[in-house]
Parts: sequence; C-alpha cells; structure tokens
Amino acid sequence: MIVDATKKVLYATVGAPVVAARKLSERVTEMSDKLTEDLSKEYDLWVKEGEKVVTKVADRKAVEEFVEDIGAKMDFDQIQEQVGKLREQLDDMLSNWRSSFRPATEKAEPARPPARPAAGTTTAAKKPAAKKPAATKASTTA
Repeated sequence: MIVDATKKVLYATVGAPVVAARKLSERVTEMSDKLTEDLSKEYDLWVKEGEKVVTKVADRKAVEEFVEDIGAKMDFDQIQEQVGKLREQLDDMLSNWRSSFRPATEKAEPARPPARPAAGTTTAAKKPAAKKPAATKASTTA
C-alpha cells in the first residue's frame, strides 16, 4: 500500500502541472474567444464612427463649395444697392401714407338759425345745448 501511495504521489506530481496547464490553456482559449469577440465589436464601432466622420467632412466640403459657388455668382454690392433703393421707396410710401391720414384742421361750421321754441314752452324750460368734445389731433410718430 505504501508503494501504491508513493506511486500516486509521484504521478500526481507529474500530472498536476499538465492538468493545470491544460486548464489554463482552456481558460486562455475561452478568454481569447471572448476577447476576440469584444475586439470585433469595438472594431465595428470604430468603422461606423469613421464612416460618420468621413461623411461629415465630405458633406462640409460640398456645402463650402456650394456656398463659394453661389457667392461667386452673386454681386453683393448690387444687392446692397437694390436693398437701399427699396428701403428709400418704402420710407417714402410710409410717410405719404401717414400724411394722407392726418386729420385736417377743423372747418368752421356754417351758422344755423336759432331753433324756435315749441308752442307753450318758455325759454327757461329749454334744455341746455349739449357740448361737443374738443377735437384732438392724432399724434405723429416716426
């Protein structure tokens, strides 16, 4: 029995590192597969982001070229001159409109003959004449 136990210890001493190496190899393989999978996902994410950036840069260049092309075709000095003329015309039209709606000074009303009292009434029984409100001028603001 002692010989069997000694043999077992000897075999265990030789077999332990082999079993440990095998288990370690299996773990490394599992980790390697998972790591490869994770790296593959990250790589795909990097590709998508790279495509977005390249597309944005290309779009930006296209927009810049379009703006430059339109700018070359337009004469901004002429546009400013036309806008100035239109502004002057609008100011003139507005001032003419304002002046046409200002109330004219009050015209003198023709004198009316005094009304005759009805038969049977006295002058003291007459109602006083209603007062007209004073005319006000519209304020002008520019």
